[in-house]
Amino acid sequence: MRRSKLASRLLQVRRRGPVLDDVPADVRPPSVAAAYAVADEVVAALVPALGRVAGYKVGATSAAGQKALGLEEPFYGRCFASRILRSQGRWRDGRAGDSVEAEVGVLLARPLPPRPEAYTEAEVRAAIGRVLPLLEINRPAYARPFEIGGRCLIADNGVTQALVRGVRGLAPGRRNFARERVVLSIGGREVARGSADVVLGDPLRALHWLANALSARGRGLAAGDLVATGAMTPPIPIVAGDTVVARYSSLGTVTLRVGDAPASRVMARGKK
Repeated sequence: MRRSKLASRLLQVRRRGPVLDDVPADVRPPSVAAAYAVADEVVAALVPALGRVAGYKVGATSAAGQKALGLEEPFYGRCFASRILRSQGRWRDGRAGDSVEAEVGVLLARPLPPRPEAYTEAEVRAAIGRVLPLLEINRPAYARPFEIGGRCLIADNGVTQALVRGVRGLAPGRRNFARERVVLSIGGREVARGSADVVLGDPLRALHWLANALSARGRGLAAGDLVATGAMTPPIPIVAGDTVVARYSSLGTVTLRVGDAPASRVMARGKK
């Protein structure tokens, strides 16, 4: 099957090619539906190497973000099984342009398959197993991602690279996760703070939106899927050697280590 021009260019970037300085007008997706079609091509091409889709991210979860990107609603991207890390895990596939955002994560206990009628918020909440602290690693394929427009970001699979999930979290119960706060630090230095109410007023609304957006396209969420509901902090650049810690007001802490372990540690482990 022949790939679209944009999908081919995005895959070249994903395979360590240079980022795209621009995308010609005749190559850009003419609609949101066309953008998701390109993303489908990119995801299908990466599954053999990176594993099945096991997670999702929701982006543009504020009115200001949607306006800036020329969108009328949020968008989603998909994350592969091999790119879902647990807290204290290492991100070894880093390169220039990587950044992290702190988010509220949701782990599903029950599936939300596609169906003709829309899901209610109560139905979606009932499918949640745990609400977790989470970091999303992003890497746009474009040199100027905030200028390229939302449809090109959708085509780039929402620019997501990996998700880092906390271990414990909380059962949803009747908790109001809009009140959740986070402090993000790198190397022990605070770099950002955020609040979950910037995510559609309540991060669980992002999950509700995602369930219905996928269902409308004949897709669904599976039990065990992990969802990053939307950024609570700005994207913060990361480089090899960084230790990123996000401390939440009630969900706990999630930690990411960037790059391989120092050689001294590798040698020490080898001697044991």
